[in-house]
Amino acid sequence: MATFNVSNTNDSGTGSLRQAILNANALTGKDWINFDGVFADSIADTITLGGSSLSITDDLTINGTGANLLTVSGNNNSRVFEINSGTTSEIVGLTIANGYISEDVPGGAGILNSGTLTLSNSIINGNIAESANGGGIFNSGTLKLSHSNISNNRSQGFYGGGGIFNRGTLIIDNSNIKSNSGGQLIGSEGSGGIFNSGTATLNNSTISNNGASSLPR
Repeated sequence: MATFNVSNTNDSGTGSLRQAILNANALTGKDWINFDGVFADSIADTITLGGSSLSITDDLTINGTGANLLTVSGNNNSRVFEINSGTTSEIVGLTIANGYISEDVPGGAGILNSGTLTLSNSIINGNIAESANGGGIFNSGTLKLSHSNISNNRSQGFYGGGGIFNRGTLIIDNSNIKSNSGGQLIGSEGSGGIFNSGTATLNNSTISNNGASSLPR
């Protein structure tokens, strides 16, 4: 059990978020990641990935500096986070944006979750899944969403789920799912905000202004 500090916005190397995650993955048991260095002021920062996702393979909590101050961007070139099966993770106070996946990979351009993930005080925005399901998040594990916004994500898979595609357990508290779009392939079923084929529970949350399109077969 250890705490790792991220001190710069680099995609790799000492002080980077990627290296902190790699270090945490290498240790058995729950670890924490905090942000200091350039993140210690009130200026917004963006960590831009260089073409590959951040993979979490062991229990981990990432404590961001606030969704308005810290963005992790896929740069429209890769998924942002991948949470492996068998792990318990928490992401707090981040914006996860501009993730992109093509048709030859599973869904979840912002987050692909196969484990147990708690996402709180965060924003999932502007992620795109081409010919795949779950523009913002693809969940096949357990996802707990609290005080967060899922917005402006797009899925072009058969079933859609522009904001969230759920085939596991989904619990949403005090959150907003808005302005997402899904199901833009020919013959697709289409679901803009959430496509649920698992178990979903919503409390004090709003689903609004999501769009789904289903072109003729």
